[in-house]
Amino acid sequence: AQAHLASADLLAFEYGLLPLAEALQQADVAIEAALRVDPDLGMAHAARGLYWMNQERYDLAVPQLARAAALEPGEAVTLLWLGNALLYNGLPREAQPWLERAHEMDPALVSAQLSLGEAACFAGLEGDCAQFLRKPGSGPMAGFMVALIRAHQGEFADALQLLAEVPADINEDWILELHNDLCGLQDQSCPTDSN
Repeated sequence: AQAHLASADLLAFEYGLLPLAEALQQADVAIEAALRVDPDLGMAHAARGLYWMNQERYDLAVPQLARAAALEPGEAVTLLWLGNALLYNGLPREAQPWLERAHEMDPALVSAQLSLGEAACFAGLEGDCAQFLRKPGSGPMAGFMVALIRAHQGEFADALQLLAEVPADINEDWILELHNDLCGLQDQSCPTDSN
């Protein structure tokens, strides 16, 4: 139960419901409690991996998530998180098999589909990337991911326009940060409210 509570705290931050410091503090306590009870609890190691991911320490997240995946190979969300940690650690090709397995195990896991598209783009797989950008799927993160990838590709004006269409039900701080970065890269003043 503590491991699931830790994951819930960390996900609450990702969706803008808790400040990062509070989510990390609460999750850390819950993870430690879970690992004291069972050092081989896969969900506790997965939560620790997510804990590190939320601090952009993907190098520390990968081993925790790999251990979680080995302990509980049937957890699609753990495989998704491992794939994302590898992706954001600069290893998009290594991320793809984990993301594919997560998507195969749970086709309703929209995040796995989005991450697969993102991995294709960052791995330089132009055909797969173009297909993803044309049809990114559904869910609140789809528009944000396309805007982020377009920005990464140097298409700042298109990315800014796409970002204006992103629903407000994802982390508002992420939207605002990308919005401000894009405005700065275009050397223009933009309204502070991106939606």
